[in-house]
Amino acid sequence: MKYTYVEFADGTLVTFNDIRKDKNGEHIDVYFERPVDTGFDYLQISLPDLDTASFDGYSEAEIEDLKDFAADNAALIWEMAREASYLRTKRELLNSGISILEYEFLAFV
Repeated sequence: MKYTYVEFADGTLVTFNDIRKDKNGEHIDVYFERPVDTGFDYLQISLPDLDTASFDGYSEAEIEDLKDFAADNAALIWEMAREASYLRTKRELLNSGISILEYEFLAFV
């Protein structure tokens, strides 16, 4: 699932996805999308390593600036992703019929 982080004055939208786990640890993909006449410029990078996954329309200097932005905001993005995951899991469990007390018990076990 994607979550909105911020929108810049030029219309660039910064979003991030759920935390994903693989053999190398936890990662979050961060997306930058800027509207242009022909659609969108985009950049996808991965936290925590700031690797560029894909991009189109951004210059190398812009990519470095956006990576700096992601690095400067990484702690908050991680916190928001963890909170979103917690709330989504809680909502799914509650929708499954589990009680609040059961959920809270399971959350701390």
